[in-house]
Amino acid sequence: MAESKSVAKLERTLDGYLSGQSGIKFDVLARFAEPLFDLYELEPRSGLERGSEARSASELAMMLSVLETARLFWAFLLLDPAEADLHLPEFEARLLGDEASEEDRMDFIELIRVMQEQMEAMGESARRAAEVPEHPLPCFEELLDRYGLLHSSDATVAVSPRFGPNQLELPDALALFARPLLDDLGIEQDPDALEEALARANAYWDLAQAAPEEFDRLLYTIKRSFATNRAEADRIEAEARLMVARFHSLFPEQRRF
Repeated sequence: MAESKSVAKLERTLDGYLSGQSGIKFDVLARFAEPLFDLYELEPRSGLERGSEARSASELAMMLSVLETARLFWAFLLLDPAEADLHLPEFEARLLGDEASEEDRMDFIELIRVMQEQMEAMGESARRAAEVPEHPLPCFEELLDRYGLLHSSDATVAVSPRFGPNQLELPDALALFARPLLDDLGIEQDPDALEEALARANAYWDLAQAAPEEFDRLLYTIKRSFATNRAEADRIEAEARLMVARFHSLFPEQRRF
C-alpha cells in the first residue's frame, strides 16, 4: 500500500515535468538529458508508461533524479563564464560528494562538455522556445540549494553506497527515509507540494550526513530555504531534527556524530 502511494505521488511529480512546470518543455528537457539517461542506463520511454507493474517507486525516483540533474545542468550552462567558474566547485561537490577522486573530477568536466554540446546542438532559438513563461526556471543557485543526494554520482565512475542492514541502493534508501514526509501529504496532492516534500527530504538527508562542524550551518541554510517566518523556521528545525534522528535509526552505519 505504501509503495502504491509513493508511486502515485512520484507520478504526479513526473506529470509536473510533462506539463512544463519544471520551467522547460518536457520533450526538450528529455532530449537534453539523453547523455544522463545513457549514463544511468535508463530508458525514458518505459518510465513514461503508466500502469506498468515494473514502474516502481525507486525507478520513478531515479527518472526524476535524472530530469532534475538535467535541469541543474541547464541552469548552470545559462550562467555567464565568470559565474560558471565561481559556482563550479560547489556544483562539482554537490554532484560528486566530498570523497571524489581526480578521475571523478575529470569525468565531471567531460560531462559538462557533453551537456554543453547537447545544448548548443539544439540552437539558441530552440532553447528559448523551450522556456515556459508561466513556470520560470529558478536560478542556478536556488536549484543547487534544493538539490540533494537523491541525485547520486552514478554519472561518474563512482560506486553508489549501500544503506542499512538490507544494503539498500540509494533510491530505495531515500524513498524509505522520506516516507513520513510523503505520507503527510495525503492521497491527493498537487505536484508542487510533493516536489517541496522531496526537496525537504533531500535537504534532511544531506544534513544527517554532514560533518559535525557543518551541521548548524546547513540547518540554517535549510531554514532559510523552506521557511518565510519564525514560526515556519521553528517547525522546519523540529522536522529536520526528527528526520536526522530517523536517518541515524535507519542507517546507523552512516552516522557521523
